[in-house]
Amino acid sequence: MSVGRARKEAAVADLVEKLEDVRCMVLTDFTGIDVQEMSVLRRSMREAGVVFRVIKNTIARRAISEMGVIAVEEQSVFLDLFEGPTAIAWSDDEVSPVRVIKDFSRVHDGRPVIKGGLVAGRHFDAAQVAALGDLPGREELLARTVGSISAPLHGFVSVAANIIRGLQNVLRSLAEKQDGED
Repeated sequence: MSVGRARKEAAVADLVEKLEDVRCMVLTDFTGIDVQEMSVLRRSMREAGVVFRVIKNTIARRAISEMGVIAVEEQSVFLDLFEGPTAIAWSDDEVSPVRVIKDFSRVHDGRPVIKGGLVAGRHFDAAQVAALGDLPGREELLARTVGSISAPLHGFVSVAANIIRGLQNVLRSLAEKQDGED
């Protein structure tokens, strides 16, 4: 086995290991981004807990194929996205990579361009991935859920407290009335 082939197989194995448990993977075309802008993008990704790498398309295709995370009918469509300059952003959070890319591209003339992605093992096209960036983050969704659950309970507690307070007022009035009659 040649040294080049061994190095490529090691790179594929390393990428498979890194991507096995990720919840979200976004493919982007970074054409037109200079080195300084790329550094800013990478820093933004790092701060959001997102890994952002430029990986050779052949290595990425082989790693995705070996992982088997995509349904067979979607796999060829997804693998076709690995054409031209491609960078992969991945994270355990479904929304963070997309949000960072969208925020960056608003300021930098629409670059990088989202090509598509995988979320929870399902292929999404560019428009679907971009729509994910408009969703609130996991923590915000959890907070909204807790708020939705607690609001009726809070209302119930308030109503029950008012009923008890009303009963106390009635009993107090009756007690004062009886004291006045004695």
